[in-house]
Amino acid sequence: MVIIAVVETARGILNLPEITAADPRLQALIFGAEDFANDLGAIRTPEGWEVFYARSAIVTHTAASNLQAIDQVYVDFNDTEGLIRDARQGSIWAFQGSR
Repeated sequence: MVIIAVVETARGILNLPEITAADPRLQALIFGAEDFANDLGAIRTPEGWEVFYARSAIVTHTAASNLQAIDQVYVDFNDTEGLIRDARQGSIWAFQGSR
């Protein structure tokens, strides 16, 4: 059985070392940006600076643990340009969908 965990709170970001080492069946982490921003009380913006640290932390900890990092969802279904920009940014930062 494969485990994929979702990290979507400030506590989850702080506990990334424990989460990535929790079980050998763990293969990936998904970043839940909308819930993370809500947990902080932050307002989501197109630039995404409010989740920058957390996205970076997810990529760093998954790379160090040989896990996949799966990026946030893009929730503005009417903003194709924003979706493309966000997907490119995630790809540049080393988020994956599958290996």
